[in-house]
Amino acid sequence: MSDHRRFLKSSTTAYEVGEYIPKQVQLFQNQASVDLSWIYESRLGSVLFFLSGGCEACDINPIKRTIEHYPELDFAVFYEGPTREGEAYFVEKQVQYYYCDLAKIEKELLIRVAPFQLVVNNVGQVITAGVCNHEEHIENLLSPLTRLLANQK
Repeated sequence: MSDHRRFLKSSTTAYEVGEYIPKQVQLFQNQASVDLSWIYESRLGSVLFFLSGGCEACDINPIKRTIEHYPELDFAVFYEGPTREGEAYFVEKQVQYYYCDLAKIEKELLIRVAPFQLVVNNVGQVITAGVCNHEEHIENLLSPLTRLLANQK
């Protein structure tokens, strides 16, 4: 866990599954909130990734492969860092990209460590959550949505 970027004094990574994603979140102090209501309009569900440029475990490549593999899902990346890593790729792939202060959004989204992933159903409720620094972790967390995809084929 030492590779993960902790941005609060608390080192807990537990997340209360069943919580609802807020429809708006403030990305930086003293800035207007951004609209997240698109999550509630998702056909199947959404996947939210939280990454930091100062985190050795925050590898963007497994996330890119996941986006390529599941075009039916809606994705968002919340990124904190000195540069906007991967932004052009994500915009091209129609992924919601939010440059943010992770410590600020923690108050509203309850994310305490990066890299982190929330999987949200189509009514905005978190159904799985956890650290996501390998494709295996990402796939395990995605399993409720991938089962839903398989059942629709």
